[in-house]
Amino acid sequence: MIRLLCVLLAAAALLSGSGRPAAAAGIENLRVRQDGDLVLFDYDLVSAAERCEVVLCLSLRGRPLEAGRLHLGGDLGRTAPGEGRRIVWTAQEDFPEGFTGPLAGELSAVDLEIEPKTGMVLALIPGRSFEMGCGSWNPVCEKDELPMHRVSLDDYSLGLTEVTCTQFTVYLNAVGGDGSFPHLARMDGVWRAEPGFEEAPVTAVDFARAKDFCTWLSQGTNQPFDLPSEAQWEYACRGGGQWQAFGTATGSLPPGELLAAPSGTNLLGLSAMSGGVWEWTREAYAPYGSPQVEAPAGAPRVLRGGRDGGETATARCANRYPREPGAKDPTVGFRVVRER
Repeated sequence: MIRLLCVLLAAAALLSGSGRPAAAAGIENLRVRQDGDLVLFDYDLVSAAERCEVVLCLSLRGRPLEAGRLHLGGDLGRTAPGEGRRIVWTAQEDFPEGFTGPLAGELSAVDLEIEPKTGMVLALIPGRSFEMGCGSWNPVCEKDELPMHRVSLDDYSLGLTEVTCTQFTVYLNAVGGDGSFPHLARMDGVWRAEPGFEEAPVTAVDFARAKDFCTWLSQGTNQPFDLPSEAQWEYACRGGGQWQAFGTATGSLPPGELLAAPSGTNLLGLSAMSGGVWEWTREAYAPYGSPQVEAPAGAPRVLRGGRDGGETATARCANRYPREPGAKDPTVGFRVVRER
């Protein structure tokens, strides 16, 4: 039998005191109750967008629960705004012996938009000022992640995922590109993703090709696409600048020295911000506080996010990794930002 001694859920957009920005999408009239072996989360989703990304983060007796391993259904993930939305947790499937509370957590939502050329989905990230760099909430801090410093960001949109193999083939077929990319094949002059890898992140893309992809997205749309800045990337990874070490809904990863798989979604709906593949940012590698000067073309650029099979510490949101811009690593991909 499931016993809910205490349920405390707060819409992430309303937690002004927690360091979370007010999101464009909003959760209202949140109600949580038990119905037999089910836990029901009823809410209204308020937004002017056609679709939002809804994320539920739960902890039981202070221990975070991995949402991807829970039997959750209903209006979770990509959801249309409206009243009477419901998330259903079949808690008995996850706790056959039952449990007693307290159960705590957060329900958050962000607006989504569709990039017209590839169908890529981006999340609207409300910008604000935050303390960038490594702090005490991290298991370890590297010298190049210090000192912490305040950065102010405008609103921007960021890809929910890294650019996929299928999305990259649209670009290659449009510009007539060549090259060698894992899980992509060219037959009769047409690029295609190999079966089973359509939604996998494209890799072995050097910095210049990733930048050119962004330029191509911008052409004819009046929408300025680019690789994210380091600050935009870290702010998004940390769920809106929260004091979180990893890009997950809870800010933590399962124990272990090596990454077994990419992280699930964080509270902004962004997936694989920790692990999966390294991701290019648009900035040259330099110590924090260095003068802002134009970097030489061959200067190392900053990768973020870590990769599967790497050390867990490299997947921290604050971690910075320099890489030569001409490198075409099978563990490096990218996601895009749209300035607003």
